[in-house]
Amino acid sequence: MNALDIILFVVVTINILFAGIVLVHSRRESAVVLYALISFFASVWSLATLLMTSSIASFPVFKIAFFMHYIGGNLAYFSFFLLAAYYPYRALPSFLPILIGVINAGVLFSVPTSFFFQSLGETGTLNQRIIFNEPGYLIFVLYLTFFFVLGEIALLKKMAVAESGERLRLKYIILGTGIAGGFGIVLNLVFPYFGNFNFFAINPVFVTTALTGIGLYGLVKYKLFDIRVITTELLTIGLWIALF
Repeated sequence: MNALDIILFVVVTINILFAGIVLVHSRRESAVVLYALISFFASVWSLATLLMTSSIASFPVFKIAFFMHYIGGNLAYFSFFLLAAYYPYRALPSFLPILIGVINAGVLFSVPTSFFFQSLGETGTLNQRIIFNEPGYLIFVLYLTFFFVLGEIALLKKMAVAESGERLRLKYIILGTGIAGGFGIVLNLVFPYFGNFNFFAINPVFVTTALTGIGLYGLVKYKLFDIRVITTELLTIGLWIALF
């Protein structure tokens, strides 16, 4: 493994730890659970990125990782959309999340088909190995961008009328998801559409910093779980990882 592989492995580990610890200590508050799901699916996306860009991954592993990358990313954005739609109250017509959920299921099934890509090569750079079906892939990009932007707009509208405490919580959610989601769309979807994979592998580092870092700060600040318990668990798990 090279230095970038190690960095990505650390990023995946951080995302999984964050998602797992938050779920365990979330008190089952819907916003926290959905935020943890965003982080979990971002972990799947990051792991897939590691496997796609690692020089030691075989072609069958690369092919599976290719599908995991786009499916995991899709589910991260969809989890965010549900968070935006229902937290702290429902702000969109009730049919819209259901309609997008049905459409999203169809989109997910299209990823492993020729609608999404033409071929996958066994060797070469990512630009040489991945040949997209441009019309289908463009629809995928525009679709994800649409409900990501729709979710951010919904949260901004809620923040504008929320009370001071709730406004700050929404601010952290918007900041974390906005930076992470924006980087994800531009660097891992739009740039590859134009054949630019230069930031493909490093982008999970930016996303983890925004999503996990800002999210953890906001969650701890509002005392949604016991920071002493979290610190103890992180130290214990960190020791095991270091020993491994």
